[in-house]
Amino acid sequence: MALDNILREELQKLALDFIKKYNELGLKASGEWEREIEVEIKGYNGSIKGLDYSKYMVNGRGANKDNSEESIRGWAVGMGTEGGAIYEWAKAKGVDINPVAIAYKIAREGTKAYNDGGTDLIDSVLTEERIDEIQTKAGNELVVDFIERFKEVWQW
Repeated sequence: MALDNILREELQKLALDFIKKYNELGLKASGEWEREIEVEIKGYNGSIKGLDYSKYMVNGRGANKDNSEESIRGWAVGMGTEGGAIYEWAKAKGVDINPVAIAYKIAREGTKAYNDGGTDLIDSVLTEERIDEIQTKAGNELVVDFIERFKEVWQW
């Protein structure tokens, strides 16, 4: 199997495992994150791309650095009213608490995930063993590819 196919296959497996863990952790709200995750392969380089807010699902969000009432109110109202991320999250989750109140609490205290040191969304899926497995598969293909190309050049 060609190296780019190995990368695609392995990254697609990782993406599916990230989605599975995301669901296990109860992070799903609208399902947009799950729908938008994508694998991108360019030559022998690959990546898994997600939405910008992925970092908050992994690390959580700390309290506002500017603790002034004006700053907290501005953030909470912006995020907790229609069109804001917390409003949309609460709506998708079916949360029966005022989203502005949730946003105020986050602005003052940070999220539970942040205060707990983040989630294991990435670390539980992208383990050292998994990395070694991917490197072994990719490395073996590189050796086979190198030998085949060497033989072509030297016409064995």
